[in-house]
Amino acid sequence: ILGWSDKTLFMLNEIFEEIAVTGGRGKVVIVAEREEEEMNQEIQLHFAHMWNDVPFWDRRWQALRGLKIREGTTHDADILERANASRAKDIVVLGRDGDKRHADIDAVRIVVALCSLKENISGRILAEVQLPEVAKVLRRLHPASEVIYARSATVHILALMALKPVPGTCIIDLCSFSAGEELYVLELPQLVGKSFGEVCLTFDTGICIGVQANKTRKQAHNTRIHLAPSDSRKIEAGERILVLAKSLKDIQKFMPSTSSWHWRKPETKVQQTQLLAGNSQLFQNPVSRRGDKESKPEEDEVIRSPRMLQGRPLVIIGWPADMPELLGLLDGMIIRGTVVHVLSDATEAKRLQHLAGLQFQNIVLQHHYGARTAEHLLRQLPLEEAYSILILSQLQIKAEATDGLEIVDDDDVGDDSITSDAVCLTVVLVIADILGLKQRADILQHQKTGESTREEMGGQCKVLCEVLDARTQQVLARNKSLRGVAGFFRSKALETGLFTMAMSEPAVFNALMVMMSPACPNLEVVPLRTFLKKAEGVYSFWDLNRIVRDCDKSLLVGWHRTSQDGEHKLVPELAPNVDKNKELRWTPHDDLIIIKKPPKTKS
Repeated sequence: ILGWSDKTLFMLNEIFEEIAVTGGRGKVVIVAEREEEEMNQEIQLHFAHMWNDVPFWDRRWQALRGLKIREGTTHDADILERANASRAKDIVVLGRDGDKRHADIDAVRIVVALCSLKENISGRILAEVQLPEVAKVLRRLHPASEVIYARSATVHILALMALKPVPGTCIIDLCSFSAGEELYVLELPQLVGKSFGEVCLTFDTGICIGVQANKTRKQAHNTRIHLAPSDSRKIEAGERILVLAKSLKDIQKFMPSTSSWHWRKPETKVQQTQLLAGNSQLFQNPVSRRGDKESKPEEDEVIRSPRMLQGRPLVIIGWPADMPELLGLLDGMIIRGTVVHVLSDATEAKRLQHLAGLQFQNIVLQHHYGARTAEHLLRQLPLEEAYSILILSQLQIKAEATDGLEIVDDDDVGDDSITSDAVCLTVVLVIADILGLKQRADILQHQKTGESTREEMGGQCKVLCEVLDARTQQVLARNKSLRGVAGFFRSKALETGLFTMAMSEPAVFNALMVMMSPACPNLEVVPLRTFLKKAEGVYSFWDLNRIVRDCDKSLLVGWHRTSQDGEHKLVPELAPNVDKNKELRWTPHDDLIIIKKPPKTKS
C-alpha cells in the first residue's frame, strides 16, 4: 500500500478480513511519507478498538503482527526497491483528497516510479483515479495497471441516500466488506440450456438477479452484465449467474457442486473481465427532458423517490471539492423547480469557478454564505420544510494562486479529516437543537451491519451527515444518542469497499455499477399498491415475483414492510431469509424492492 490517507485503515481492515476468511498468509507493507512510529500507533489503536472481542490467536491479529511499515517518499524508486515492490502481488495506490487533477498526478508519479524499478513489476498496480484521461496514461505506462473510480460511485450513493434512502441503504449493504447482503458469481455448467426463470427457482434463499453474458451489451455500458433478463432467456455455456444472498452458506447448501466465486476469496480463479469505468457519466440520467414551457414536470421520466413531496426544498451544508458532480447527479433525480439551499464559507468566486459551464435543468440553486456552525445562519435555512438535509465534509485545504493555477498544499490528512468531522458533528447537534430532534428517533439502526440507516417517516425531515475519519466512527459506535439525531454516511469506508470489490472481481463491481446507472435496470422501492389493485392480502415471495414480472418485467429482490401495528417501517430486507413458498400477510403501506427496467429514452 503506497501512501497514507483516510482510507488506509479501512483498506487494512478489508485485507485482514480477507486473510481471516480465506486462511491466506499474505503479508502487507505500507510505504508513506509519515513517521513509522506515528503510523504504527494509529494502526494499533484502531484495531485494538475494532477487535476488542477477537481472541489473540485469530488470523487477523497474526496478520497485523506481520504488518511492515516503511517511512519514505512513495514516488522514490530507491524507497520502493527497499520495500521490494517489484515482487508484490498487488500494489495499491489510493487516491488522496483535494483537487482531482492534483490527486491523479500524484498517482501518475507513483506509477512512473514503479515502472523505473530495476526488476519489472510482477503483480498488478491498482490505482484509484478520478479523471478518465489520467486513467489512459496509467494504462499506457504499465499494461497491468487497473484503474478504479470509487469516488464517483460514492457521490452517487450519497445522492441516493438524500432522495431515496432505502435503495441507497441497500447499495451500501452490498458494498460493505464486513457484513450485510452480498453479490456472488456462480458457474452453473449443469444448468446450461435452461431458462433464467428455471435457474431462479433453483435457489430457496439466494436470488438470481442476472447473468454475466458471453458478449458485451450496449444496454449495460458495453459490459457483459445482464440484469433482470426475461425468464425465457437461455443460459449459455461459459456464462455465470449473479446471485444476491445473505451468505455463501445459503448458496452452497443448495448448489454443493457449484464452483463459486466470492470477492473475499482471492485464491479462486477469476474469469477475466474488463473493469467498468465508474466515472460520473455512468450515473447521469439519460432520459431526455423537454425544454418547452408546455411540458409539465410530472411528464418528465426522471428518477424520484416514490414518497418525495413536490415543492419541498433540499438543504446542503458544506462545499466539497466534488460539489459540481453531486449537484449534477441531484439535478437528474428530482423534479423541475426544486430549490436547493447551500450554506458554506466558500466564497462566491470559488463557487462560480467550480460551477463554470454547468447548467441545471431542474435545480434552482440558492446560495447562503457564512460559517456552517453559526446558529443564526442555520436558522435562516428552511430546515423544517426540507425533504433532506445534507451535511458534507469540507476539507480545509490550503491553496495559493500561481500563474492562474491552484497549488494544493495538503496538511496532515488525519488531522484534516478529524477537524472536518468535528465541524460536521457540531452542525448536526445545532440542527438537532433547532428542530428538536434530541428525543426523536429519526434513525433506524440496521440490526445486522451496525450501520446507521435512515427510515422514511412520512413528511418528517431527514438529516444525513458525512464523516471521514475512522476515529469519528469509533465515537459514533459508542454514542447512541448521537446516532439518534442523524444518519451518518461513511464515505471513506464505502470508497474502500468499492475499491476492494473492483480489485478482487470486476464482474461484481460492474454489476453494482450497472445497478446504479439510470440507463440500466436499477434498484427501486415501489409501493405494493403499484402492482396490486387491492394492496393487501396473503402472498408468497414467488407470488409477488410473478406479479412484478408480469407487470413490467422487473425482478423482486426484497421488501420494506411495516410493523404489525402499522405504525412504523421495519428494516429493508434484500434477499429475505424466508421460505419463498410461505404466504405472508401484506398491507397497503408495504413496499417492494425491485430491479426495475429503465424508462425508454425519447428521441
